[in-house]
Amino acid sequence: KGLSHQAYVGAALERFAGHDLVSDLSTDGNGALSSTGKGKSGDFKVTLGETLENVIPVSFVVEAKDSKISEKEALREIDYNKANRGVDVGILVFASVEQAPTQGRAIKFFPGNRIIVACDHESETALYAAYVYARHLVKNSATTKALDSGQFAQALNEVIGHLDIEGTINKEAKAITNSLDRLVNTALTARGNVLATLRQFD
Repeated sequence: KGLSHQAYVGAALERFAGHDLVSDLSTDGNGALSSTGKGKSGDFKVTLGETLENVIPVSFVVEAKDSKISEKEALREIDYNKANRGVDVGILVFASVEQAPTQGRAIKFFPGNRIIVACDHESETALYAAYVYARHLVKNSATTKALDSGQFAQALNEVIGHLDIEGTINKEAKAITNSLDRLVNTALTARGNVLATLRQFD
């Protein structure tokens, strides 16, 4: 919990990466749009390990976002990040479901290879799903292999369904934990009151 959201997302990407290369671009001002004086964007770039030796390696961008913005703004930010880094796929990772314009869901896919996901310090499943999907998209775009959109849409619907279940369970678990904490605190307070009352007879 002590990590900033950006550091947390970066650490998660490193765990997912395997042979892929995760580059931290948070201090890099060399993006295509940055060079025109329009600022920098995109916190991380993930380059597929099997394409590192290519003349043009295949990559996608991931940006950490710890504030609430509208869906329109979020999609515009993903498009900006993609253009800035010269890639076709982008992920925007919010620090909570409350911040993300995903209608309460942990992940949402949009046309134009844009993915919005919520990833807090409780579950990285949605971010991992977004990582796998983004990787699949860029890998297929770099080959002549046709993407079976029907099969992939079915898989994505299954992923979303499972993530909805996980989100519900996480919320209920948090509520149970909070209830237990309140019970323990109440018991400790009662014990303290008992001891305080008995001290008058010392």
